[in-house]
Amino acid sequence: MKASVTGAGAAVVPAEAAAELAPMYLCYRFNGLSLSVEELEVYALARLRVFKAAHLARMGGSAASAAGAQHVVSELVIPDVVVSTIRKAERDEKLAIPRESRGAAGENEKLEAMMRDEASHFILRLALAKTQEMRKWLIHRECELFSARVRHVSTGAVLQALQKACPSDAPRIRPCTDAELRQFGAAMDCVAKGVQRGKHQHATHYRVAFDHVLHLVGRRQVFLSGGDAFVPEPYIHDILVGQFRARLSSALNVISRALYGAETHPAMGPLLNLVRAHWLVNERAQSKQDRRNDATQDDLIDLSQLEDSVNRMPLCMQALHYKLKETHHLRHQARLQLGLFLKGCGLSMDESLKFWRMEFEKNGVTSDKFEKEYAYSIRHHYGKEGKRKNLSPYGCMNIINRRPGPGEFHGCPYREFGEERLLGLLRTNGLPEGVSREIAQKSKESHFQLACALTLKHQHGSENASSPEHELTFIEHPNEYFIVAGRMERERLGIAMEPPLVSIEPTQSIGMTDRAEPSPSAEVEPSLHAPAAHDAIAETSSGKTDAYEHHGDTMESERDERQPADRQDRSDSAAMQEDE
Repeated sequence: MKASVTGAGAAVVPAEAAAELAPMYLCYRFNGLSLSVEELEVYALARLRVFKAAHLARMGGSAASAAGAQHVVSELVIPDVVVSTIRKAERDEKLAIPRESRGAAGENEKLEAMMRDEASHFILRLALAKTQEMRKWLIHRECELFSARVRHVSTGAVLQALQKACPSDAPRIRPCTDAELRQFGAAMDCVAKGVQRGKHQHATHYRVAFDHVLHLVGRRQVFLSGGDAFVPEPYIHDILVGQFRARLSSALNVISRALYGAETHPAMGPLLNLVRAHWLVNERAQSKQDRRNDATQDDLIDLSQLEDSVNRMPLCMQALHYKLKETHHLRHQARLQLGLFLKGCGLSMDESLKFWRMEFEKNGVTSDKFEKEYAYSIRHHYGKEGKRKNLSPYGCMNIINRRPGPGEFHGCPYREFGEERLLGLLRTNGLPEGVSREIAQKSKESHFQLACALTLKHQHGSENASSPEHELTFIEHPNEYFIVAGRMERERLGIAMEPPLVSIEPTQSIGMTDRAEPSPSAEVEPSLHAPAAHDAIAETSSGKTDAYEHHGDTMESERDERQPADRQDRSDSAAMQEDE
């Protein structure tokens, strides 16, 4: 049934307006236009530079504001700084589609921008469909760009765009009537969270088939009745982004099975390899800045050093450690967050099993019960059970976006804790009152990772320090915090650092990708211009790009570990086997 736009709150905006500003890329609309290989290369690299600008904006402009500054947490929430950066980069690269066109010249300019945008999208779609890692990266970046484009599009335009893009299978959407709001108002109020509580009578709600908003159903953020979800208006954009994601993912999977013809084409084959080489160069350049890739033996600990190293942990891990010591039990998501972090800090599988067994025994859990209900998931962390994938510790954005439910303690304290509770934890770490309040203010402004960096600086830094670690202004990963805190402590005590001996596995979070370098000695220029990437073409075409594919499995591994809230108290072994 087609999406209908009836009733109050539905703005009548032509579907073409949204379709032009944020195309769904259902097909290439400029088939009669000839483009040279050089032009396709220029367009593809321009789009990669837009994606790179968005990534750098996330890294440097408090990406956590994406999770905290919005009224409603959308499927793909983007901070204002990232949206403005994307729009500026699009204009700089001449990929932005003008909202208005005046006269013949303006219409020609608009058509040219649409052509460049579509050509750059489809050439990247063809080039980056080769491996699972490339496909996941492109889906995330394209969805981020699409979401930024439709951010200020009215709900009516979104619904009309859905009807135009999906004429045969558009989601069934209609505004709720006043009678339905009165009938289910109390139930919707119970579901609403945060600033939305009690506001349902002032917001427009839509009835949507529940299978179109499964991500909202899974997070228990919508009320269900008669197979329909009652969705607040701000979430409607998510449905359009979800449709875009599904169609792009399906198209990339089809392309990946039919790449042979393009790769063996005398003109297209070298172009695709060149684009992949640029992508690979850019990803390597970003991974070179990851401090977790050059961890030394001094940066890691064993079980005997754990209690003495708690002060080096970020607050998200300190809070879980304190709660574990207090109650001798944590629920699944908290165990997952803390357990993978301790693995990244250096604990072996046997040490992790011993650590959790000792704590749970204090809560009356026998060795047999622990082995049956909890040991499976710990071995799963180390790749010894299930699909045998070696899981990586969670990054900051992953932790920030994993909201705790009742009786749960995982997540980011800078986001989840009230001001007084956060101040108390900061005072426990010996921070002065003025500094603690400055950090709490950063948290209140949704700059969670900046607040974490301030905690690190004031707790472990020294005024006369000269190492690069003291210039860190943004925390991306809890294990990075742990490593840098240890180095600061050793510098303050005058202890020399050992050369790098080991490497901690990188992690892939919602919104950002980190990778270890295949060769620590390789120096690669982080540029997207053509000369910088030609040297990498041979390596890419020989299949070495596939070596990065296993990092793309991290998200799938996390899904293996993820459990719905209604089965949190069941045994880990039963839940894991059900996921497998």
